[in-house]
Amino acid sequence: MSDKKILHTISISTLAALVISFFFGTGGRIAAAILMAGVCVATIVLIKKRGIPNYIYPEIIMMMSVIALVSVMLYYMTGLIFGFARTGYGSTGQVILNYIIPIPVIITATELVRNVMLAQEDKASNILSYLSCVVADVLIHYSLSDILSFRKFMDIIAMVFLPSVLSNLLYHYLAKRYGIIPNIAYRLII
Repeated sequence: MSDKKILHTISISTLAALVISFFFGTGGRIAAAILMAGVCVATIVLIKKRGIPNYIYPEIIMMMSVIALVSVMLYYMTGLIFGFARTGYGSTGQVILNYIIPIPVIITATELVRNVMLAQEDKASNILSYLSCVVADVLIHYSLSDILSFRKFMDIIAMVFLPSVLSNLLYHYLAKRYGIIPNIAYRLII
């Protein structure tokens, strides 16, 4: 099988599997983490990487880290002004299993897959990897079972989906130009 067929097969199956994991409810995040880890390994092993210069620019990494820290500080400062909402995350074991382990796995795996897909210089795989990264980003925050009303649906669109579309444009640009380290640093801090 040629590289292009393998590339398109992995891209399409990743996007389809991520969309299907929306239906897993609270286990969707765990399913997406397992899926993205497997896709990351398959992508690195099966696809021959080509030509993205992967220079490490300390200025870019520092800038993205500072932007992330300022964003987090502003977020929590607005919480001090307007108040914090009660969250029902549950016990420590549930928090570790549902949030602390899957989210860094999803972020790191999507950035590695994005890097390999962008290196192929194929328009279709770039678009499919972009859509997969957007879906994975939305899966970090919500699943289909979280949509209980029209208001909740609009909240997800306005607060997660649209920012994810825009931020993934930035992540694609940064990954193409500077590699994946600035993206991983920024996203893990946020």
